[in-house]
Amino acid sequence: MDVTPKEEDCLEVIYRGDKRVKDIAKKLNIKAPTLVELLERMERKGLIVHKKYGPVELTEKGREIAEKVLRRHGILTNFFIEVLGMDAEKGEEEACRIEHYLDEETIERFVDFIHFVKEEFDGEVLKKFREFIEKGSR
Repeated sequence: MDVTPKEEDCLEVIYRGDKRVKDIAKKLNIKAPTLVELLERMERKGLIVHKKYGPVELTEKGREIAEKVLRRHGILTNFFIEVLGMDAEKGEEEACRIEHYLDEETIERFVDFIHFVKEEFDGEVLKKFREFIEKGSR
């Protein structure tokens, strides 16, 4: 089943605890009628359950997808901040942008790379990389 990036963002927001249409729309920065259309599409896909004026609930399938998206998001955010030395806000933004487009194998390579650098080189490579970036030696 194809889940769009906007649907994944919506699942992520619901999973994190926002259940009301008004709150979800605000987090996603979209208007309520647009969100209602999105929710109807997601309900047809079996990702959520939503009764008019009631809270939005994830189905098991929706929860599984949300957990995968959150995991990808966390891994990418960690990579951008801890490995590349980006500031937290920028790292978070970049993770949000690309989390929807990488498959699980690619995400696992990020995880493997982080572990490899931290375990094999005891963090020295990251320290030297940060020094390199700070000096502007490109």
